[in-house]
Amino acid sequence: QRLSTTHLHFERWAQEPQPRDLNLKLRALTLDVAVGHIFGQQLEAGEAEEMAEKLARASDLAQQRVLGTTDRSQFDLDSVAARLLQGRRPGEPRHDALQALLDSPLGGQPEQLRQEVVTLALLAHETTANLLSWAVAELVQHSQPLDQLRSEYAQEIGQQLPTQDHIQGLESARKALRETTRLHAPNYLLSREVIQEVEVGGRRLQPGTQVLMSLQDVNKAPEQHPEAEVWNPDRKDARMYSFGAGQRVCLGQVLARYESQLILSELFQRFDLTAVGTDTLRPHSGFSTRPANSTYRLTLRG
Repeated sequence: QRLSTTHLHFERWAQEPQPRDLNLKLRALTLDVAVGHIFGQQLEAGEAEEMAEKLARASDLAQQRVLGTTDRSQFDLDSVAARLLQGRRPGEPRHDALQALLDSPLGGQPEQLRQEVVTLALLAHETTANLLSWAVAELVQHSQPLDQLRSEYAQEIGQQLPTQDHIQGLESARKALRETTRLHAPNYLLSREVIQEVEVGGRRLQPGTQVLMSLQDVNKAPEQHPEAEVWNPDRKDARMYSFGAGQRVCLGQVLARYESQLILSELFQRFDLTAVGTDTLRPHSGFSTRPANSTYRLTLRG
């Protein structure tokens, strides 16, 4: 399902006016993939983009509310939740994440269920799309890694329909995404709660204290990453925490990595990309971070 969804989106992109906001297109694509895998729903053409825009607006408003930079204005995502829950009920013989929620105690708590569904939809697509947007921005400016990525795809997959085994062989895409995750962590802050008294940087932190960790700083620590500000997909032994760690590691990271390798490789196999304007490597930050400008002209490759 993931493979056919990617193919359908690229077919539509090839017929649309140029240039386009690639981040929005990638958010629609990754949301469509997530909706299929997690919720067992098939979105119509254009529906994923409309839903992605609603979720993006809600995310921006939520951030402004947390930071105290907006009033208590409401954002309504009931229509998104209703669409994702459409036709689904407890007790069905399905094996996706939504069925697990429906068959849990949440299935009898409609409001909590709607909140959980919307949260899953947002978390399952936004950071993946932002990671892909950063990877595109870097590859457009680095011809050698881009040539390697294209050559590897042609050798490993060519005209075949990609399988999971094929995706595992896309080493150039994996390295490009790993280095992009280090340098441009889509989730650039991690929040943790102190559970026992500890000293950090000369300060005593008491249990219950909320701590924010900047992944942008951790992933660029010069003692671990020489030339930390340089995007280098051949970097060896890069340590990073962009997907969290330990008990709080991101549960969706495996899907996100496979999905990203395939989308990134197929995108550059299908299209030549030309950035329109500047700021493709300057961050725009909300709860996650993406390039300030993701406007590209996409040209079908011969």
